[in-house]
Amino acid sequence: MNADKSDSAKRYDIEIDPTAENTSHAKVLGLVGSARTVLDIGCASGYLAKVLQMRGARVVGVEIDPSLAAAARAYCEKVIVGDLEALDLAKELQGERFDAVICADVLEHLANPSRTLRQVRSLLGPDGFLVASIPNITHISVTLELLKGNFDYRPLGLLDETHRRFFSKRGVIHLFEQSGYWVSELDRTYAAPHRMEIAQPLNQFGPELARYVESQDEAVTYQFVLKALPCSESSQLERVRAELEDLRSAQSLLEPAILQREMEALASQAHDARAELDAIRHERDAVRQELQSTQTTLADEMRRARDDIRRVHEMVAPLRRVWHAVRPITAFVELLRSWFEGLTQRTYRPRLVPIQELRPRAVDGFDWESTGDDPQFRLEPPLPNGWVRLHLKGRAKPAAVVMLYVDDGKQAGELTGHRLGTLSTTGNSLELFVGLSHACFARLDPSLEPCQFAIEEFSLQRIGSWRIALRTAAIYLGLNRERHVWHLAMGAVRVLRRSGFTGLRNSVVGLLQYQQGSAPQYPLWVEQNRLDEAATARLQATVEACSYKPTISVLMPVYNPPVRLLKRAIESVRSQLYSRWELCIADDASTSSGIRPLLERYASIEPRIKVVFRDRNGHIAAASNSALSLATGDFVALLDHDDELSSDALLQSVLVLNEHPDADLLYSDEDKINESGSRKDPHFKPDWSPETLLANMYIGHLSVYRRSIVQEVGGFRVGTEGSQDYDLALRVTEKTCRIHHIPRVLYHWRITSGSAAAAMNAKPYAYRAAIDALSEALARRAIAGTVESHRHFPDRYVVHLAADPSQKVSIVIPTRDQAALLERCLQSVFDLTTHPNFEVCVVDNGSREQATFEVFEHFGRLREGRFRVIRRDLPFNFSALVNAGVVETDGPLVLLLNNDTEVLDGSWLEEMAGYARQREIGAVGCVLVYPDGAVQHGGVILMEGAVAGHSHSRESSKQPGHFGRLLAQSNYAAVTAACMMVRRELLAEVGGFDERLGVAFNDVDFCLRLLQRGYRNVCLGQVRLLHHESKSRGYEDSPEKRARFARESALMRQRWAPILDHDPYYNPNMRSIPPDFAPRIM
Repeated sequence: MNADKSDSAKRYDIEIDPTAENTSHAKVLGLVGSARTVLDIGCASGYLAKVLQMRGARVVGVEIDPSLAAAARAYCEKVIVGDLEALDLAKELQGERFDAVICADVLEHLANPSRTLRQVRSLLGPDGFLVASIPNITHISVTLELLKGNFDYRPLGLLDETHRRFFSKRGVIHLFEQSGYWVSELDRTYAAPHRMEIAQPLNQFGPELARYVESQDEAVTYQFVLKALPCSESSQLERVRAELEDLRSAQSLLEPAILQREMEALASQAHDARAELDAIRHERDAVRQELQSTQTTLADEMRRARDDIRRVHEMVAPLRRVWHAVRPITAFVELLRSWFEGLTQRTYRPRLVPIQELRPRAVDGFDWESTGDDPQFRLEPPLPNGWVRLHLKGRAKPAAVVMLYVDDGKQAGELTGHRLGTLSTTGNSLELFVGLSHACFARLDPSLEPCQFAIEEFSLQRIGSWRIALRTAAIYLGLNRERHVWHLAMGAVRVLRRSGFTGLRNSVVGLLQYQQGSAPQYPLWVEQNRLDEAATARLQATVEACSYKPTISVLMPVYNPPVRLLKRAIESVRSQLYSRWELCIADDASTSSGIRPLLERYASIEPRIKVVFRDRNGHIAAASNSALSLATGDFVALLDHDDELSSDALLQSVLVLNEHPDADLLYSDEDKINESGSRKDPHFKPDWSPETLLANMYIGHLSVYRRSIVQEVGGFRVGTEGSQDYDLALRVTEKTCRIHHIPRVLYHWRITSGSAAAAMNAKPYAYRAAIDALSEALARRAIAGTVESHRHFPDRYVVHLAADPSQKVSIVIPTRDQAALLERCLQSVFDLTTHPNFEVCVVDNGSREQATFEVFEHFGRLREGRFRVIRRDLPFNFSALVNAGVVETDGPLVLLLNNDTEVLDGSWLEEMAGYARQREIGAVGCVLVYPDGAVQHGGVILMEGAVAGHSHSRESSKQPGHFGRLLAQSNYAAVTAACMMVRRELLAEVGGFDERLGVAFNDVDFCLRLLQRGYRNVCLGQVRLLHHESKSRGYEDSPEKRARFARESALMRQRWAPILDHDPYYNPNMRSIPPDFAPRIM
């Protein structure tokens, strides 16, 4: 091995993924198998030895580079350092014998590889064997390079500048036979020409030449991986005789008589084919004539239909005028009727009739047991007609998500789903406002998994439309304090004009469900997580033992807060369990008479409080800079003048700084607190999530910055008032990635009239400033894109990153029959997509129905050049189908798409491509919605003790999701492959989808491998596709499917348990089963 020694340490000090099946490393390890003693020739840094050692093998290494050999000694019993061309291995190893010898990527570097192979024969035990990997010089990329007159060495790859010998398949076999071996197993790794270090697009060559070169047996073989056994001369002679006999048999086929018979048979086949072609042409002409005749008939019928419609309009016009005159009276009568019905508020208590997967029980106070994952009750008729308030009180173990399904008879077989909420283990009440107009069937699903539960109360209370209207108005005006009843009325009129009464009803339901989506469990969570005296003493002892105790400067700009609330804010700092702090207050020329005396008094009695009084009001950014100028601590924390810190806020920050002393930014969870001190609306945040930060200022409070980096970026920027902290966070996070999340509620955001904590429209100027800050951040980062505030939730921002119109997207759609679904999917893709450069590759997994082949033929004819079908007849394996489709396509971006999805908006592909092309991004997903408007997927959440589940499952797609996650871009650990875009290079980097996960969790595994390599996965809330997957799940899985699911779950737990139990994008204060963002109650 005469590699360049100065570069070899970098070249061969690598990490391998033994699960990536299309790599020589994985195949070498597979052939070595369970060998107990292994000689690894050319062991480099010991990356193979590391895996073998974990398997229990004893490994001896041979390596030319001393620095690599030093690294390999951590995994090898012994490492021999020297040049293979000069070493006497038998002498060095003193008669040792091995079960297996590895020559991985070694022989091509040797001037005389046969000498080394002959040496190795004497080192093999009785059943010993040799495993080798060797590059294929006949790969199509090299062949095409030679056809262009080139043979240039490269730093790496097939034409590596350190290679001294080159081998074809025949050359490999000849080398081993010449050296006294026979090749018992020959495997390969594959690489398409456009994915090579010698990029060779086939369209540069003539089609006939390209087809010929592409058709060669080893055209896409990148490396040969083989297992060889030593053989004696007699056995070699026997094999040569067998080969000669095969040659004689083949030669007999060249006899003239045999050749004549073959030619006659071919001529007969050609004659039959011509006759069949003539018949097809004749049939085609007849069909054309019939189509022309039908077209003429249809045109005549359409003209007659238009005439009939015109006459009907003329007849109806007088009736329309009468209707407009009578309609106000009819509406008034209906209002009176509704009002009288509402007065009665009749309550119904329908009997719950078990349908499936339910068993009565009377143990531990639980009346029922769910025996599967789709238990169902039927609500026994009669059901009330109109608006009802559904009330359910009960408890479940474990906690259970409760769903109501209603069939209103509008669409046969379609059930509209409504999420009531989650029954806790300690017991709680759920409430839902729902319209049951003309409901012919209603079903209650008490859980989504096996559990025990009790339903103590269940009722439907009929309520009048006027009560619904009043409740909706109250909620709307509570959320939008600057709006008036007039705005509410005009908004209702706009919805009515745009979407009719159905749209207005959906908006009302959405607003009611949004209000019902609060967290009633939070007070219990607060109680369970309250600091008692013992916990306080432990924390103080822990921080006293810390070696790093920095001073934290708390910055507080002040302008006319209520004096009592300002005092609470200051006292919350003085009550800190950590004593090394200073409070830096800048009064921005307050006009309230009580502010200055209060601040002066605190400054006189507390030496750690510093105050500056500004001469004139400069607004919050300037005041924050004045406070910053007072700071002397290593870190600065931000505190608004009417908010409060928890008593352990600074202490918890210092504990994290001792774990991560190089941290530049810390942020914690937070909640809201009213003037009486009651806490609500917790914001349990994810770990550092750059794309989520583009959607909203999720970092919020408490945020602790290293003071030097705040000064480096210029402090707070004047002109960003209302979003000055957002702008600061964007600029700081461009300078550092040393950012840590503290999953504890350390900050209480005050709810007062007119504050941003009380209403989303309290500070509209802040939203404009945020859009400017985000737009400038994109410009600084040299990322093309635009920013807009969400129409209904203005404090959430949709960032559209520009796609490259010339960048090709390869859409891969696995399918098996289901022609109607597939046709709807393809039609929506081709009709709506605005991205100009894409192709569709359907991977057919053994379709049999004629309708499916007609769909293939239809799109193949209409979309020639952009649509094709490849067939893979194998037992269903989603990963294998995806990998096959990827190999057959060539776009730099690959989109995986289910055949039962439907595009809703033409910009979908551009939106996803804009994110997928960013170098830090791994997989990009989107929100998938069921036909009834419920969410199927809004990102994947990893589940402690299990594997994963979809976020926001079965919630209304009209809702913002957990802190707006359904509205815009957001980071998740994984996204579903039902609609996933990724760069082709990343698929190659991680080895594609793992075919051992054929059905379940293959997309989660793929995303976690991306995450492991430092890429971020994103779900785009601004992109929504329809998913026609079955919602009601009213079927039983077979035992075989359940066993397969159990195997795949076990594999995921074995491979990923640490991260599955600690999803970085899902807060540990929230329960993960079910993953519904609810507080984790002990």
